[in-house]
Amino acid sequence: MYFVWRLFFILTLAANGFSPSAAEFNSARYDLHRAPEWAAIDLALRKAWYANDIRGVERVLAAPAVRTTALGEPEFDLAFHTLEMIIATGPYEHPAIATNTAHRLQNWRTAFPGSSLPDLVEAMHLLHHAYRYDADYPGERRTTAGFNRAQSARRDARVLIDRAGKHPETTAYWHALSLRIAIADREPFEALLDRAIVARSASPTYFEPQRLLLTHLVESERWHPINIETLVLTLATYNDGTIDSTIYARAYVHLFDAHFHTALFHRMPVRWERLRGGLETLTEQHPASWLLNTRAAIACLAGDRDETHATFGRIASSIELKLWRLPRFYEECRNWAAEQQERGPL
Repeated sequence: MYFVWRLFFILTLAANGFSPSAAEFNSARYDLHRAPEWAAIDLALRKAWYANDIRGVERVLAAPAVRTTALGEPEFDLAFHTLEMIIATGPYEHPAIATNTAHRLQNWRTAFPGSSLPDLVEAMHLLHHAYRYDADYPGERRTTAGFNRAQSARRDARVLIDRAGKHPETTAYWHALSLRIAIADREPFEALLDRAIVARSASPTYFEPQRLLLTHLVESERWHPINIETLVLTLATYNDGTIDSTIYARAYVHLFDAHFHTALFHRMPVRWERLRGGLETLTEQHPASWLLNTRAAIACLAGDRDETHATFGRIASSIELKLWRLPRFYEECRNWAAEQQERGPL
């Protein structure tokens, strides 16, 4: 079944005229931002980095790999994302800052010669610069002649990523960073899909590679709803044909939050029965308030009054209006869900 979905997906991409997008991006991390672990990791990492405490940086980045966030994501993604925000200051960074970063990386490799983390961090830093170079020097993107700053940065980043990939203890973050570089280098979509499948096998709970690939397809110049649904099913289907409803749900939670919101069911051929089962499993495993709000909002959009009513009952006073975005959307869903209770049994 998996190979059937994979073949169908590649064929539908071709039929619907997929072409890679010039846009490059950092994917949304809505669930990670709302994890309670975020503040503690952010503070510990900033303290260690600014104090030039290399052992502290290594400890913060390496230790969280065994723990997860409220949605089952490895905590190291929070740490790497924090470090990216700290050191990714753009192509015109102050010379002292650039020297500091290079000096820390040199000290890091000296103190931990067997660690792959300095290579990952430097590759992450170079990739961020490549995004900025492409934005600031758009003329260089349209030519292969002469010096291209973005291509040069990505080439150096890929060397580091390839070296880190040979490490016996490659972290799941390596897969996400490798996929980001591959997307930026405009690798064929089938090759990107292979990377995402390998990443899923290496760390089933780590959704960032799948989220990157989904965003890449949605932001492509000629995306098609059938392509999105087929990609979601391909990512959620294992070799034995089993479909993981939680991966299916994670994909549509991302699409709801980052791309389509109230237009989710108008723009996407979502299979509500499967999505409902996946959302139920996710919220049982990780009953975070934002995820319950998401479940209620999607159930309302699907027209499932019973599901919406039941989920509102679990939310109680933990309403996150930023997730609903439109006060009218929240109010109409809440009132609509309550009508059945007010009427009582037929």
